[in-house]
Amino acid sequence: MNELYQQGLQDLHRAVANRLDGRTTAELLLAADVASLPCEAAQDRKKVILLLALAE
Repeated sequence: MNELYQQGLQDLHRAVANRLDGRTTAELLLAADVASLPCEAAQDRKKVILLLALAE
């Protein structure tokens, strides 16, 4: 069960990353802020995308 959950999370992360491709990190940080996600400006792009994916 855990493997299926991890695979689903990886698939979701990949889909969101593809959809947000071309957006700047600043735009992603703004989207996280608007969604009231706990995000700091120092976080790397991959982590911000993961937060946005989890928010979906």
